[in-house]
Amino acid sequence: MEPKKCELSEEKLEKMQQGGIYTVCCFVSDCPCEAKSATCPRGFFSLFIQAIYGIDLAHRNGLSYYIDFGNHPYLYTDPSIENPNIWNYYFEQGNLSEGALVHITSNSFREVYPLRIWRRKHFIRMHGFVQQLVFKKEIAQKLLDKKVFFDANKILGVQIRRTDHGKEIDPVPTETFLSEIDRRLHKYDYLFVSTDDNRTLNLLKKKYGSKLLINDVFRSDNDEAVHANLKFLNRYKLGEEAILDCYCLSLCRHAILMQSNISYAALLFNPTLSYTLLEVARFKDRFKRRVYACLDSIYTLFPLAKF
Repeated sequence: MEPKKCELSEEKLEKMQQGGIYTVCCFVSDCPCEAKSATCPRGFFSLFIQAIYGIDLAHRNGLSYYIDFGNHPYLYTDPSIENPNIWNYYFEQGNLSEGALVHITSNSFREVYPLRIWRRKHFIRMHGFVQQLVFKKEIAQKLLDKKVFFDANKILGVQIRRTDHGKEIDPVPTETFLSEIDRRLHKYDYLFVSTDDNRTLNLLKKKYGSKLLINDVFRSDNDEAVHANLKFLNRYKLGEEAILDCYCLSLCRHAILMQSNISYAALLFNPTLSYTLLEVARFKDRFKRRVYACLDSIYTLFPLAKF
């Protein structure tokens, strides 16, 4: 079963094929932000996944594209940086000329909605577009340093998203994460933890001590999402920290993941990552996930298999 792909309307595609640039951004028609907020409230990897889907859509239709997360204020917009496009903080991208501006067609939000499709075949396809991204030199060096360390050690990864995430999905109990970690950790040198919550981190520190690995990132002491806390003035660093945590998850030998955009994006960075997905779901949904997981394992071994 192939994931349903987003498509352009025939009218819009015909217009674009006459020449122009397809831009991917938020705060556009049918986007929730347009009506609710003066600032786009979405997290970094919600935007990242949207960008990758937009690149895929442009590629399928033979269109030029530009990622424009500078069309409106975003929670990662850093006032100390002259360029308002937050995508350009972390990735190389050519600047648009004045002449090109008149040929821009912005995405509809529905065209590139960041839907999480947990299928190995889908990850492998989207990974092809992630591979095309060119990180800024300072980011690329930090990612390389992480890769050298993670490749040299056997590391189990876990992502535990807390704060406001419980408003989106039913939260997985901490005890479930601990049980899964305890079942596996004896096979690994370290446990890498990606979490936005200091309370959870302190619990893990007490339990796992010197086996624990973390990045030095902003975390929350309450239920407020880190990226929504405007007391953190360095907005550039928030985005950089999200990239580093996600990339480290992707480098682990096995990762315990959850229904979140960082967990999902880790599989876009590394589509062959061995992972366990923890979630609170009905029996029917859990059964379907297990079937898909088995099929994904087969596909990883035999990528030409059709199912």
